[in-house]
This record gives sequence, structure tokens and C-alpha cells, in this order.
Amino acid sequence: MAKEKIAILTWVNDDNYGTCLQAYALNRKIRDFGYDAVTINYKAKDISRVLKILKLLFNPLFTIKKIYRFYIKKERNRTLVYENQLERHKRFVDFRNQYIPLSDIYIDDDFNDVEKRYDNFIVGSDQIWNTIRINHIYYLDFIHESLKKNSYAPSFGSEFIKNIILLNEL
Repeated sequence: MAKEKIAILTWVNDDNYGTCLQAYALNRKIRDFGYDAVTINYKAKDISRVLKILKLLFNPLFTIKKIYRFYIKKERNRTLVYENQLERHKRFVDFRNQYIPLSDIYIDDDFNDVEKRYDNFIVGSDQIWNTIRINHIYYLDFIHESLKKNSYAPSFGSEFIKNIILLNEL
């Protein structure tokens, strides 16, 4: 009898210790229960870059401070910082590739075949339902109602839901 295939959808590609460890731990625990668990290798279109650009455009003082801190004050250390960031990123990529079974890469609207590949879907943990960084993929809307959908320790990342559109959808 074949093992039930479970797809986990969580933040896995951020170079953050907590994010990476929670992705590893959830996948590992599900495999320990005897299931065939795979973490979806989801690469979201990054809206944080858009937010940074808007912040720069609408706050000139912020822009001046950033230019001073990054380009003038840290010019001597800039190469060292860049090299450290590359090394850190490489270590996270190596960890994910070695310890977290990952699916093929999926990008925002590219989930057409995912229902055929897995029997059960889990979202979580971490702030996958964050009210600032809203991404409907983490609500599993694209999965047919007949399939199993679960959540494990999802979080909004704040005490209050400030986004009225999100509040209406809940």
C-alpha cells in the first residue's frame, strides 16, 4: 500500500533561522508519522521590494539616511557584508536541499497539477496568514473542496486584523 502523499505549503525560501527550522521540523514530524511529506518549493512574487520602493519614493528623509548609512558610512565594509550575505544564503540553500524534501518550483499561478500529485495539503506554521504580507496561496483556495486541507499553527503576525478586505474574507 502506497504512503499518503502530503504537500506542505509554508515559508521555506526565506533565509531566516526560525522559518527554515519550522519548515524542517513540520516536514520531519509528518514523515516520522509514516507519510510521504514534501514541502512545496513556492517562490512568491516578492511584494516587499515594491513596499521598499514606495517607502523610498514617499519618504525623502528615509532615502537620505539609507544612502548615508549604506553607501558612505559602510563603503569600506560593503564588500565584506556582501560576501557574508552570499555565504549565509549558500548555507541556507544547502540546508534546505539536504534536510527538507522539496517539490518542483511553483510560482504564484502555477499550481495547476498540484492536486494530482498529493492526497493531503497542510499550510503552516509561521505567519503564513500575515495581514501585511497577504498571499491567498496560503489559504489553499486553489485546492478542490473534496481534498483534505489542514493548517498547522498558522499565525496572523499581529493582535488585530487591520486589513478590512481580509477581515471580510474570514
